[in-house]
Amino acid sequence: ACTGASENHGIYADSGASNWDIGYNWIHDITGGNLIQFFDNVGLAGSNYVGFPSGWTGFTGMKIHNNWMENSGKYGLNLADSIQSGAIWNNVVIGAKFSGLRINTISQNMDLTIAFNTFYDNDRVASGSGNGQVLNTWGNYGPTGNIRIYDNIFAAGPNTTSGSAFYVNTGSSDAYLSFARNLYWDNGYGWAALTRDALGLRGNPLFTSASTGDLTVTAPSPAVNTGSQATGLTIVDDFTARDARPYGGVNDIGAFERTN
Repeated sequence: ACTGASENHGIYADSGASNWDIGYNWIHDITGGNLIQFFDNVGLAGSNYVGFPSGWTGFTGMKIHNNWMENSGKYGLNLADSIQSGAIWNNVVIGAKFSGLRINTISQNMDLTIAFNTFYDNDRVASGSGNGQVLNTWGNYGPTGNIRIYDNIFAAGPNTTSGSAFYVNTGSSDAYLSFARNLYWDNGYGWAALTRDALGLRGNPLFTSASTGDLTVTAPSPAVNTGSQATGLTIVDDFTARDARPYGGVNDIGAFERTN
Protein backbone atom coordinates (compact mmCIF):
# COMPACT_ATOMS: atom_id res chain seq x y z
CA ALA A 1 0.00 0.00 0.00
CA CYS A 2 1.11 3.58 -0.54
CA THR A 3 -0.21 7.11 -0.48
CA GLY A 4 0.70 10.26 -2.35
CA ALA A 5 1.19 11.61 -5.83
CA SER A 6 -0.37 10.25 -9.01
CA GLU A 7 2.81 8.43 -10.09
CA ASN A 8 2.89 6.25 -6.95
CA HIS A 9 1.79 2.95 -8.42
CA GLY A 10 1.51 -0.41 -6.69
CA ILE A 11 3.87 -2.14 -9.14
CA TYR A 12 5.48 -0.13 -11.94
CA ALA A 13 7.12 -1.90 -14.89
CA ASP A 14 9.27 0.73 -16.58
CA SER A 15 11.49 0.87 -19.68
CA GLY A 16 13.60 -2.27 -20.17
CA ALA A 17 11.43 -4.68 -18.20
CA SER A 18 10.75 -8.11 -19.70
CA ASN A 19 9.83 -11.60 -18.48
CA TRP A 20 8.50 -10.46 -15.12
CA ASP A 21 6.34 -12.87 -13.15
CA ILE A 22 4.08 -10.88 -10.81
CA GLY A 23 2.08 -13.33 -8.73
CA TYR A 24 0.45 -14.00 -5.35
CA ASN A 25 0.48 -10.40 -4.12
CA TRP A 26 -2.00 -8.26 -2.23
CA ILE A 27 -1.73 -4.82 -3.82
CA HIS A 28 -3.99 -2.37 -2.06
CA ASP A 29 -4.78 1.24 -1.20
CA ILE A 30 -2.64 2.85 -3.87
CA THR A 31 -4.24 6.21 -3.30
CA GLY A 32 -2.28 8.18 -5.89
CA GLY A 33 -1.71 5.87 -8.86
CA ASN A 34 -2.56 2.60 -10.58
CA LEU A 35 -2.51 -0.84 -9.00
CA ILE A 36 -0.18 -2.16 -11.71
CA GLN A 37 1.37 0.03 -14.38
CA PHE A 38 3.29 -0.83 -17.58
CA PHE A 39 4.81 2.27 -19.16
CA ASP A 40 7.90 2.84 -21.32
CA ASN A 41 8.80 6.03 -19.53
CA VAL A 42 11.89 6.95 -21.58
CA GLY A 43 10.66 5.73 -24.97
CA LEU A 44 13.21 2.92 -25.04
CA ALA A 45 11.40 0.64 -27.49
CA GLY A 46 13.20 0.90 -30.81
CA SER A 47 15.94 3.10 -29.34
CA ASN A 48 19.16 2.65 -27.40
CA TYR A 49 20.08 4.71 -24.35
CA VAL A 50 23.07 4.52 -22.06
CA GLY A 51 22.23 2.55 -18.94
CA PHE A 52 19.29 0.70 -20.51
CA PRO A 53 19.15 -2.70 -22.24
CA SER A 54 19.95 -2.49 -25.94
CA GLY A 55 17.57 -3.95 -28.50
CA TRP A 56 14.57 -3.79 -26.18
CA THR A 57 11.36 -3.86 -28.22
CA GLY A 58 8.88 -3.57 -25.39
CA PHE A 59 7.41 -5.45 -22.43
CA THR A 60 7.65 -9.08 -23.52
CA GLY A 61 6.80 -12.24 -21.60
CA MET A 62 5.10 -10.34 -18.78
CA LYS A 63 2.95 -12.51 -16.49
CA ILE A 64 0.46 -11.20 -13.92
CA HIS A 65 -1.49 -13.84 -12.03
CA ASN A 66 -3.13 -14.72 -8.71
CA ASN A 67 -3.00 -11.19 -7.33
CA TRP A 68 -5.67 -9.48 -5.25
CA MET A 69 -5.65 -5.80 -6.21
CA GLU A 70 -7.93 -3.29 -4.55
CA ASN A 71 -8.46 0.44 -4.13
CA SER A 72 -6.52 2.78 -6.37
CA GLY A 73 -6.47 6.50 -6.98
CA LYS A 74 -6.43 5.94 -10.74
CA TYR A 75 -6.79 2.72 -12.74
CA GLY A 76 -6.53 -0.95 -11.88
CA LEU A 77 -4.36 -2.55 -14.57
CA ASN A 78 -2.87 0.17 -16.78
CA LEU A 79 -1.27 -1.25 -19.92
CA ALA A 80 0.47 1.66 -21.59
CA ASP A 81 3.23 2.33 -24.13
CA SER A 82 5.34 -0.61 -25.34
CA ILE A 83 3.24 -3.48 -24.03
CA GLN A 84 4.15 -6.40 -26.29
CA SER A 85 3.40 -9.89 -25.01
CA GLY A 86 2.40 -11.86 -21.95
CA ALA A 87 -0.58 -13.12 -20.02
CA ILE A 88 -2.80 -11.83 -17.21
CA TRP A 89 -4.96 -14.42 -15.43
CA ASN A 90 -6.57 -15.39 -12.10
CA ASN A 91 -6.50 -11.84 -10.70
CA VAL A 92 -9.11 -9.84 -8.79
CA VAL A 93 -9.32 -6.09 -9.42
CA ILE A 94 -11.71 -4.19 -7.17
CA GLY A 95 -12.21 -0.60 -6.14
CA ALA A 96 -10.24 1.24 -8.85
CA LYS A 97 -11.24 4.89 -8.98
CA PHE A 98 -11.38 4.70 -12.76
CA SER A 99 -11.44 1.71 -15.13
CA GLY A 100 -10.34 -1.65 -13.80
CA LEU A 101 -8.59 -2.32 -17.12
CA ARG A 102 -7.12 0.53 -19.15
CA ILE A 103 -5.27 0.03 -22.44
CA ASN A 104 -3.21 2.99 -23.62
CA THR A 105 -0.75 1.65 -26.18
CA ILE A 106 0.82 2.44 -29.54
CA SER A 107 2.66 -0.88 -29.81
CA GLN A 108 3.09 -3.07 -32.87
CA ASN A 109 2.70 -6.84 -33.11
CA MET A 110 1.18 -7.32 -29.66
CA ASP A 111 0.34 -10.78 -28.32
CA LEU A 112 -1.33 -10.48 -24.91
CA THR A 113 -4.06 -12.53 -23.25
CA ILE A 114 -6.20 -11.26 -20.36
CA ALA A 115 -8.31 -14.19 -19.17
CA PHE A 116 -10.13 -15.59 -16.12
CA ASN A 117 -9.96 -12.40 -14.05
CA THR A 118 -12.68 -10.82 -11.91
CA PHE A 119 -13.17 -7.05 -12.15
CA TYR A 120 -15.70 -5.73 -9.65
CA ASP A 121 -16.93 -2.33 -8.40
CA ASN A 122 -14.42 -0.30 -10.41
CA ASP A 123 -14.80 3.03 -12.25
CA ARG A 124 -16.24 4.90 -9.30
CA VAL A 125 -15.77 8.52 -10.40
CA ALA A 126 -16.75 10.34 -13.60
CA SER A 127 -13.36 11.03 -15.18
CA GLY A 128 -14.26 13.56 -17.87
CA SER A 129 -12.13 11.57 -20.34
CA GLY A 130 -14.22 8.44 -20.69
CA ASN A 131 -15.68 5.95 -18.22
CA GLY A 132 -15.78 2.22 -18.83
CA GLN A 133 -15.01 -1.02 -17.10
CA VAL A 134 -12.52 -1.46 -19.93
CA LEU A 135 -11.12 1.74 -21.42
CA ASN A 136 -9.03 2.22 -24.57
CA THR A 137 -7.42 5.65 -24.69
CA TRP A 138 -4.96 5.66 -27.55
CA GLY A 139 -4.55 4.01 -30.92
CA ASN A 140 -3.81 6.97 -33.19
CA TYR A 141 -0.39 5.51 -34.10
CA GLY A 142 -1.95 2.37 -35.54
CA PRO A 143 -1.10 -0.30 -32.96
CA THR A 144 -1.24 -3.85 -34.29
CA GLY A 145 -1.43 -7.40 -33.02
CA ASN A 146 -3.97 -8.80 -30.61
CA ILE A 147 -4.97 -8.23 -27.01
CA ARG A 148 -7.41 -11.00 -26.15
CA ILE A 149 -9.90 -10.30 -23.36
CA TYR A 150 -11.55 -13.66 -22.67
CA ASP A 151 -13.52 -15.40 -19.92
CA ASN A 152 -13.43 -12.50 -17.46
CA ILE A 153 -16.12 -11.11 -15.16
CA PHE A 154 -16.76 -7.38 -15.52
CA ALA A 155 -19.27 -6.47 -12.83
CA ALA A 156 -20.42 -3.07 -11.63
CA GLY A 157 -20.84 -2.66 -7.90
CA PRO A 158 -22.54 -0.29 -5.50
CA ASN A 159 -19.79 2.31 -5.88
CA THR A 160 -19.48 2.13 -9.67
CA THR A 161 -20.60 5.32 -11.37
CA SER A 162 -23.87 4.73 -13.19
CA GLY A 163 -22.47 6.66 -16.18
CA SER A 164 -19.90 3.97 -16.89
CA ALA A 165 -20.18 1.28 -19.58
CA PHE A 166 -18.74 -2.13 -20.24
CA TYR A 167 -16.25 -0.76 -22.79
CA VAL A 168 -15.37 2.72 -24.00
CA ASN A 169 -12.92 3.70 -26.73
CA THR A 170 -11.76 7.30 -26.53
CA GLY A 171 -8.78 6.72 -28.83
CA SER A 172 -8.88 5.89 -32.51
CA SER A 173 -8.15 2.39 -33.79
CA ASP A 174 -8.99 -0.40 -31.37
CA ALA A 175 -8.99 -3.27 -33.86
CA TYR A 176 -6.30 -5.01 -31.82
CA LEU A 177 -8.78 -5.72 -29.01
CA SER A 178 -10.66 -9.01 -29.07
CA PHE A 179 -13.47 -9.68 -26.58
CA ALA A 180 -14.92 -13.18 -26.18
CA ARG A 181 -17.04 -15.04 -23.63
CA ASN A 182 -16.84 -12.52 -20.81
CA LEU A 183 -19.62 -12.17 -18.23
CA TYR A 184 -21.01 -8.64 -17.92
CA TRP A 185 -23.14 -7.24 -15.11
CA ASP A 186 -24.25 -3.60 -14.92
CA ASN A 187 -25.85 -3.76 -11.44
CA GLY A 188 -29.09 -2.50 -12.94
CA TYR A 189 -27.64 0.72 -14.42
CA GLY A 190 -28.99 -0.04 -17.90
CA TRP A 191 -25.75 -0.18 -19.88
CA ALA A 192 -25.84 -1.28 -23.51
CA ALA A 193 -24.57 -4.75 -24.34
CA LEU A 194 -21.04 -5.02 -25.68
CA THR A 195 -21.98 -6.22 -29.14
CA ARG A 196 -18.41 -6.88 -30.23
CA ASP A 197 -18.34 -9.75 -27.71
CA ALA A 198 -20.65 -12.02 -29.68
CA LEU A 199 -20.11 -14.86 -27.19
CA GLY A 200 -20.52 -12.68 -24.11
CA LEU A 201 -22.96 -13.40 -21.30
CA ARG A 202 -24.99 -10.88 -19.35
CA GLY A 203 -26.23 -11.44 -15.84
CA ASN A 204 -25.58 -11.13 -12.16
CA PRO A 205 -22.47 -13.20 -11.33
CA LEU A 206 -24.07 -14.07 -7.98
CA PHE A 207 -20.97 -13.63 -5.87
CA THR A 208 -21.02 -15.46 -2.56
CA SER A 209 -20.74 -12.27 -0.51
CA ALA A 210 -19.42 -9.30 -2.45
CA SER A 211 -20.12 -6.93 0.46
CA THR A 212 -17.59 -8.80 2.60
CA GLY A 213 -15.08 -9.37 -0.18
CA ASP A 214 -15.98 -12.95 -1.09
CA LEU A 215 -16.05 -12.94 -4.89
CA THR A 216 -16.37 -16.67 -5.35
CA VAL A 217 -19.57 -17.51 -7.18
CA THR A 218 -22.57 -19.49 -6.03
CA ALA A 219 -23.96 -22.53 -7.82
CA PRO A 220 -26.64 -20.69 -9.89
CA SER A 221 -24.10 -18.16 -11.24
CA PRO A 222 -23.96 -17.80 -15.03
CA ALA A 223 -20.17 -17.94 -14.61
CA VAL A 224 -20.22 -21.62 -13.64
CA ASN A 225 -19.06 -23.99 -16.39
CA THR A 226 -19.32 -21.34 -19.12
CA GLY A 227 -15.70 -20.21 -19.54
CA SER A 228 -15.48 -21.95 -22.89
CA GLN A 229 -13.39 -19.50 -24.91
CA ALA A 230 -9.98 -21.07 -25.58
CA THR A 231 -7.16 -18.80 -24.39
CA GLY A 232 -3.97 -20.53 -25.47
CA LEU A 233 -2.84 -20.48 -21.84
CA THR A 234 -2.25 -23.50 -19.64
CA ILE A 235 -4.22 -22.64 -16.52
CA VAL A 236 -4.49 -25.54 -14.09
CA ASP A 237 -5.90 -23.80 -11.01
CA ASP A 238 -7.84 -20.73 -9.94
CA PHE A 239 -7.06 -17.64 -7.88
CA THR A 240 -6.68 -19.68 -4.71
CA ALA A 241 -3.97 -21.88 -6.31
CA ARG A 242 -5.72 -24.76 -4.53
CA ASP A 243 -8.76 -25.47 -6.68
CA ALA A 244 -8.05 -27.16 -9.99
CA ARG A 245 -9.45 -25.97 -13.31
CA PRO A 246 -11.65 -27.10 -14.83
CA TYR A 247 -14.14 -28.61 -12.41
CA GLY A 248 -17.18 -30.10 -14.08
CA GLY A 249 -15.61 -30.26 -17.50
CA VAL A 250 -15.56 -26.54 -18.36
CA ASN A 251 -13.80 -23.64 -16.65
CA ASP A 252 -15.83 -21.08 -14.74
CA ILE A 253 -15.62 -17.51 -15.98
CA GLY A 254 -13.64 -15.23 -13.68
CA ALA A 255 -10.85 -15.75 -11.19
CA PHE A 256 -12.51 -18.48 -9.11
CA GLU A 257 -13.50 -22.06 -9.95
CA ARG A 258 -16.47 -23.45 -8.07
CA THR A 259 -15.73 -27.01 -6.96
CA ASN A 260 -18.87 -28.06 -5.10
